[in-house]
Amino acid sequence: MMTESEIKEWNIIDDRRGAPRHKVRLLSAISAAAPPVSTGQDITLPTLIGHTRDLSRTGLAIEVPTNRINGQTLDETRSPVSILLDLDTERIKLEARAVHCRPLTETSEGYLIGVQVTKTKDKNWPRYVKYVYGLH
Repeated sequence: MMTESEIKEWNIIDDRRGAPRHKVRLLSAISAAAPPVSTGQDITLPTLIGHTRDLSRTGLAIEVPTNRINGQTLDETRSPVSILLDLDTERIKLEARAVHCRPLTETSEGYLIGVQVTKTKDKNWPRYVKYVYGLH
């Protein structure tokens, strides 16, 4: 098990392709990032449901049925997204940005969305890191 100091040292600054990838299939949901100003009301954002193909400490590859959220194409906008990820025992939320998007295959419907984790200063980051570390 990692200590808090090890988690802090295991930061996200390095190249996104430098972190080892782990093939794991987890239920996931991608939605456009919530607006920065709260209106005091719960807002349900359009969401893509899919599953991970692989993940690393810096990002995830997620298979989804389409590359569009609320009229925006993920490969065109590179806008922030929120990821809900079902780990073995809990659900966590990560803030990320889409970094690539491609069709799965010519004969298969759907897209592979690559996201880079961008927000690491909340309670979910240590949980995510511990999960990924446990895959080694």
